[in-house]
Amino acid sequence: MFGMLDYRARKLFVLLGFPIYLFFFVLQWFCVLIPIGVLSDYSWHPLLKVLAAVVFLQILWAFLALIGKGVDKFFSSAFFWVVDVEPSLAETKEEAAYYVQYPRFLLNKKFALTPLEWTNEDTLHYAKFYSWQVKAFVDIKSKINEAIEQRRVQFQECPDMYDYDQKYYVQDGLVLDWSGRDAFLMILFSKDCLALVFFIYAFVYWPK
Repeated sequence: MFGMLDYRARKLFVLLGFPIYLFFFVLQWFCVLIPIGVLSDYSWHPLLKVLAAVVFLQILWAFLALIGKGVDKFFSSAFFWVVDVEPSLAETKEEAAYYVQYPRFLLNKKFALTPLEWTNEDTLHYAKFYSWQVKAFVDIKSKINEAIEQRRVQFQECPDMYDYDQKYYVQDGLVLDWSGRDAFLMILFSKDCLALVFFIYAFVYWPK
C-alpha cells in the first residue's frame, strides 16, 4: 500500500477504471443485437417482436448492471487496498475516499453546507457531470445557478437544513427543475428509446 493525495488518486482511479467502463459500454450496446438474433427466426407479428425485444433487452441490461456493480465493488476494494488516499481537496480521509469514487461529492457538500461560497467555476465544473443528452438540449448552467440561488435562500433561512450524514451528498446533491420539454427530450434520446428505434427498424422496416 502506498499513499496518494485525493486528486491524484482520482485521476489514477479513472485511468485504471476506463477499460472496464469501455468494456461494459460496448457490451451494453452489443446486448441490443441479441434480441434481434434470437427473435428474427420467429414468425410473430413485427410489433410483437419489438415488444418482446424491449423486454428481453431490459432483462439483459438488468443482469449486466448486477455484474457491473459487482465488478465496480471489486475494483474499488482492490484500489483502496493498494492506494492509501490522503486528503488534499477533502478534509478527512473518509471524504477523500468518497471523492475518488464520486467526483461530485465535494461540490455536493459545498452546495449543501456552504452555498454562499459557490462560484461560477463550480457551476462550470458541475455541468461537466451531466450526460450529453442534458447538455445538448438544456441550458444546464442556468439550471444549476437557479438551484444554487434557491439553496442560498434556504441556507440563510435555515443553515442546518442539510446537516446530514456524508452519504447524503454523494447520492443527492443538486436537484434541478426540469421542464416538460427538457424531460421529453432527455427521454427521447435515452438509450432505451434509441434501442426501441433500432428494434422497430430491424423488425418492421428491414424485412421489407
